[in-house]
Order: sequence, then C-alpha cells, then structure tokens
Amino acid sequence: MALVEQIAGAVVKVVTLLDIFLTILYARAGTALFSPVVSRAIWLVFRLVSRPFGRNSGRVLSFCGPVILVALIFVWAAGLALGSALIIHPHLGGGIRASQGSTPRDFMSALYAAGSSLSFVGSSDFKPQSAVFQALYMLNSLIGMSVMSLDWRMSCRSTAH
Repeated sequence: MALVEQIAGAVVKVVTLLDIFLTILYARAGTALFSPVVSRAIWLVFRLVSRPFGRNSGRVLSFCGPVILVALIFVWAAGLALGSALIIHPHLGGGIRASQGSTPRDFMSALYAAGSSLSFVGSSDFKPQSAVFQALYMLNSLIGMSVMSLDWRMSCRSTAH
C-alpha cells in the first residue's frame, strides 16, 4: 500500500509540474492540463456575480484575472504539497523524523512536512534521516523556489498588458 501511495504522489507532482510548465513556460492555447478548467470556473462565477451590477459589471469582472492568478498559485502549491506528502507519509518515523520528541505519523503531519520542504530546507519540525530524503527535501525546495519565481513572472506578464 505504501508503494501505491508513493506512486500516486509522484503522479500528482508530475501532473502539477507539467501543468505549471504548460501554463507559464509553454503558454499556448489549449495545452495546459487543469489550469484552464480552474480559470474557466472562476470566470463563470465572476460572470454570474457581476450580472446584478448592470453597467458596473466590468468593475467586478476586472478582479477576475488577479483572482485566477492567486487561485492557480494556490492549486499548484497544493498539488505539489499533496504529491510530496503522499511520498513522505509512509516514511514518517523512519526516513523522516521529528526534530524533537516522537514523530507523528498521520497524513496531516506528512502534508505539513511536505509543504515546509517546498519553501526552505531545514526550517521544518521534520528532518530527513537518509540521503534519499535529504535529496527529496532539496529537490522540493528547488521546485518550490522555481515555481514561486515562475508565478511571479506570470503575474508580472499579466499586469504588463
């Protein structure tokens, strides 16, 4: 069961990274995986909410782009954290331990450890104990830093027009 969880985590991470790549770096219409679905759903909600405002509906709709940007960053960060948590979860207490005291083994702790490893290596309450997990933490940190840099690039590009 642990192997299935880890494979699922790797798939979630790869799909999320592919969506980020196709949305930001290879920005061609119709190539992204799930970003267009998120964007269209938010656009539809904004269109519905703006209808009662009549002639002022444009003001409501002008907030849609920034909301889509923030939502995509959140969805991507959540996907990367979820994928990493699925990989980390079976190894809590073994390859990854708490800095102090006993290591919790619940999925929420794995999600916390994964999310922390996406921002900075070594700043979490959890520490990798083997070279494999040290490499995973370092890779997660590089991915997190790169994704946030790309998201910043995307936000600059969207506000420049």
